[in-house]
Amino acid sequence: MQQATVLPIPLQPCEILKLGSPWGSEFLQSHLSSLEGSGRLLGLNHLKDLGLNFNANFFCGEVAAPLLRTHMPWHVSSSSVVFRRKSTIEFLVLFHKKARQWVYPGGHPDGDLNLLQVSLREVIEETGVVPTGIFSDAEKTHELVPEFAQFIPIANETCLPHIHLDLVYCFEFAPNAQVKIDLNESLSCRWIKVSEFQMLPIPTRNALDYYLGRLT
Repeated sequence: MQQATVLPIPLQPCEILKLGSPWGSEFLQSHLSSLEGSGRLLGLNHLKDLGLNFNANFFCGEVAAPLLRTHMPWHVSSSSVVFRRKSTIEFLVLFHKKARQWVYPGGHPDGDLNLLQVSLREVIEETGVVPTGIFSDAEKTHELVPEFAQFIPIANETCLPHIHLDLVYCFEFAPNAQVKIDLNESLSCRWIKVSEFQMLPIPTRNALDYYLGRLT
């Protein structure tokens, strides 16, 4: 696996937009196929439950369609693992108001092709903190694509059962960052260490486990 590092991120949305990857259907398919081949695209069994196959035809049609939450029975979400460095590496998790479980920040792109900008916006909205850096493959800094993705089944009383294709970035917070959660989205937050990962639902643990391995 190629070397990766934490890069400073620009704070202006226009600068983030310039850095965003060209998320056309061919690029997205190619990137996800690469992640699948390296074992960094998880949860393909969830697609089989819906009678779907991840193949060359998965993204056929208009590229924007999977980026809309109305695209069923699956659509893209863009999320972020958030960490800080204290005496050890700690990860931020939020107790989601609807899902009633510990998750990392994230949301729907609602048609926005710049998934990096979507993830950054969701992090700031859900935590009140601007990250100091983004963890990225050092040889692809011009693209800043997420290193990890997974298919997550979604089921709660507010929506029909469906699948999120969740593309997960990784942001660093300053050690003394003061988190102020969005109470419309989350009920509480906490910083956790690796010894506490077992309390997390599998999708959250998958992403944190992956980035912990890359950061240490």
